[in-house]
Amino acid sequence: MKEVGQKLKQYFDSKGITQRQIAEILQLDPGYINGLFAGRRNFGKKQAQVWHDKFGLSPSWLITGEGEMFVTDDQQESDARASIVVQELREENQKLKDELIEERHRCLEQQDVINKLVQRNLLLQEKLDKYVDYEAIKQKVEELADLNAKIYLELLSSKKVGSEKAI
Repeated sequence: MKEVGQKLKQYFDSKGITQRQIAEILQLDPGYINGLFAGRRNFGKKQAQVWHDKFGLSPSWLITGEGEMFVTDDQQESDARASIVVQELREENQKLKDELIEERHRCLEQQDVINKLVQRNLLLQEKLDKYVDYEAIKQKVEELADLNAKIYLELLSSKKVGSEKAI
């Protein structure tokens, strides 16, 4: 943007402000300022905002070279309203972040409770496994089933014997 750089140079020269003084005000390297004035460098959004804040130059003009070099009263009012909206959005964003963090803490607490319950359940299962001999229970059940079968067969045979005697 050679045209922007040339107009800036003319403006500051007319005010008797040197590139070195500009560099000191903005805390920048004088070579950087020279690059902007010579058109070898372009303005970015952040740098344009700094020049606006320090010298009242229009950020959009610094970036595009279009429009007015200086911010008009209407534009300043619009910028002020935009600044208020941006601040409100930042505050709302912070509230949402805080709520999200709080909700995350609640979820983590609930997860801790679930983990403790699972751990407790595992311990109870270990104790149960320690005191209950499942293999012995299975063997006893099988023995009882065999005994029931024998009794049933004995009952059946005693009924046959009783019915044969009756004949």
